[in-house]
Amino acid sequence: MLHYSPADDFRYFSAFCTEENIEQSISYLDQELTTFGFPSLYEESKGKETKRGLNIVAVLNCMNELLVLQRKNLLAQENVETQNLKLGSDMDHLQNCYAKLKEQLETSRREMIGLQERDRQLQCKNRNLHQLLKNEKDEVQKLQNIIASRATQYNHDMKRKEREYNKLKERLHQLVMNKKDKKIAMEVLNYVGRADGKRGSWRTGKTEARNEDEMYKILLNDYEYRQKQILMENAELKKVLQQMKKEMISLLSPQKQKPRERADDSTGTVISDIEEDAGELSRESIWDLSCETVREQLTNSIRKQWRILKSHVEKLDNQVSKVHLEGFNDEDVISRQDHEQETEKLELEIQQCKEMIKTQQQLLQQQLATACDDDTTSLLRDCYLLEEKERLKEEWSLFKEQKKNFEKERRSFTEAAIRLGLERKAFEEERASWLKQQFLNMTTFDHQNSENVKLFSAFSGSEYFVFVFDVGHKTWKYYDWSQITTVVLFSNYDPELMCHAHAKGARVVLKGDVPVKDIINATFRASWIAQQVKLAKTQYTDGINLDIEQDVAHSSPEYYALTALVKETTDSFHHEIKGSQVTFDVPWGPNCVGARCYNYTGIADACDFLFVMSYDERCLACSQCIAGANSPYIQTLTGYDDFIKIGINPKKLVMGIPWYGYDFTCQNLSVDHVCTTAKYPCRDAVHHQVTYQKIMKQVNSSTSGRLWDKNQQSPYYHYKDQAGHFHQVWYDDPQSISLKASYVQKRGILGIGMWHANCLDYSGDAIAKQQTEEMWKALKPNL
Repeated sequence: MLHYSPADDFRYFSAFCTEENIEQSISYLDQELTTFGFPSLYEESKGKETKRGLNIVAVLNCMNELLVLQRKNLLAQENVETQNLKLGSDMDHLQNCYAKLKEQLETSRREMIGLQERDRQLQCKNRNLHQLLKNEKDEVQKLQNIIASRATQYNHDMKRKEREYNKLKERLHQLVMNKKDKKIAMEVLNYVGRADGKRGSWRTGKTEARNEDEMYKILLNDYEYRQKQILMENAELKKVLQQMKKEMISLLSPQKQKPRERADDSTGTVISDIEEDAGELSRESIWDLSCETVREQLTNSIRKQWRILKSHVEKLDNQVSKVHLEGFNDEDVISRQDHEQETEKLELEIQQCKEMIKTQQQLLQQQLATACDDDTTSLLRDCYLLEEKERLKEEWSLFKEQKKNFEKERRSFTEAAIRLGLERKAFEEERASWLKQQFLNMTTFDHQNSENVKLFSAFSGSEYFVFVFDVGHKTWKYYDWSQITTVVLFSNYDPELMCHAHAKGARVVLKGDVPVKDIINATFRASWIAQQVKLAKTQYTDGINLDIEQDVAHSSPEYYALTALVKETTDSFHHEIKGSQVTFDVPWGPNCVGARCYNYTGIADACDFLFVMSYDERCLACSQCIAGANSPYIQTLTGYDDFIKIGINPKKLVMGIPWYGYDFTCQNLSVDHVCTTAKYPCRDAVHHQVTYQKIMKQVNSSTSGRLWDKNQQSPYYHYKDQAGHFHQVWYDDPQSISLKASYVQKRGILGIGMWHANCLDYSGDAIAKQQTEEMWKALKPNL
């Protein structure tokens, strides 16, 4: 036991009580304790003058009570401090929840705006489809009316043909059955018996048989032959009569009456009658009338014209006789020889005109009978469409002017959209930095967390990245832009894509590739980086994705030059373009996969993050030439664990998944669905890449349908080609992608991406649209 002295009291406590003021101290303590409800420290005195003594029991009891109260106070204080700590942690948790809910609210608002816009577009599309349907219905109604009218016309024609057929049948029957018609049959009179005096043969079934059918056929053929001959003769006679009539009309027409004005009223009446008769014959179709009607018309017409000609000739004779009587000069009379020469000349000209007309008719008939050649057709078409071509030229020039104006407006709009995107990006960066500063001021972080926040200060605050590779073909219009954070241009520069991405709040970065042998030279490296920065500024892009998939040996000059290239590129881009992003593509594992022995930790520290290409993982030589998954689940996750084990932060990794598969040609396909491609070392193995769009069209018609491998967590199917060879196709679908997206969320990886976004079917087909939406939704982890 240690020795205790009163001097120790002065060492640990204040000098409240000394040897001189013991009584005063005890009295003071007695008063204070009495005031707080404790019993007095003195014994009760029996007399007023007797001095009260100190009650040791009461003192000890008071000290005990005070000690108990002290312990209670200390316990209560500890409970209060514990409660304060709990309330502080609850307050921090509520603040974090509030921030997350606020971000979810902003995301929901953006999604709602996107859904509203999509709904509006669908309504517009629906209205357009309704209008097209209405137009189609009107067109169908018109076609039905046309078909009905044609059907009515067809029925009418059929009835008319049927009536004509019945008339011909009756006429034929009358001609056959009329025994008195001398042209068809004849009667035998004054029958004379046989010269040999023999009797006729006996009447049997054969002798009495009437070959009426044969007789009818013979008679009908004779009748048709004679009718054809008669029709030909009538046609020739009609042509002759028509020609005679035309010549008589031309002869009687007043061609040279104006100089002498000899026509009188009677002659005018005759000519008008002739013209009326010619008009009537030209208006009526003579060939459609019967023979008797045509004969009567032609006979009456010719008789009438003959009488007119006769009267006209008589009048001319009378006029000639009058002229002889009155007398005339020899100069006015044309000699016979001149008259004959003039007549021969006119006949020759008439003959030439007839030959020319005949030649023209033959050429016209040949042109109508045979198809025109290409030159003639083009010539005629050019002649007919000359005016339209001139009009089209004017419209084309107007269109060019409008196109130039439109290009100017489009360029101005593109520049405005670029400026708006840059301003919006700057605003988002300021907002992110302000939120980060507020968050840092509200909460306390350790050194490691503060380093992580500093590392990602260039990002806009997104918790989940979706990294998209675009290879062109204008399919970017149908991407799910509500998820995309970065688009890598693996195609030609597209200003529309860049403006659209910036309007949706997404980055657009360049593709960077350079031979590793050249980057050993520091001067070349600096020049290449300057060119890329200048190109990014010119095209208003937001960074670069370094895709250098080349063999590099460990600790080689290329090994260190590649790390230096990534660091210098990141520094240049971050200095020249604020908020820019520099990323690097790496294989699915860090263990020198594909002879790419990079300095992965150094590259990860130098750039913003690594894009891990978790595909093309199947090594046929390593798997004994057996077909398998493009991105096996266990092997893929093992690669990320290896990256994290060598010291790379999960927030520096983005998982890359394939939107394509591999088609393997099987030399042997077992019952257990094992496809052997070729004999070792698999040099003759036949396999090629297949897009997800083609896979979805092929899997339904395959021989096996969709199958699932539990070990590799991947779908596959079989099919047989036209040559009879079996094929096995391995690919990734929403089920296998969802498993990897869940791992991304669970492991704290920065995000997910795919190669490449153009592999899906963005057509208007309903099934394809559903499949495409499921692939995009699979990128989101099930929180």
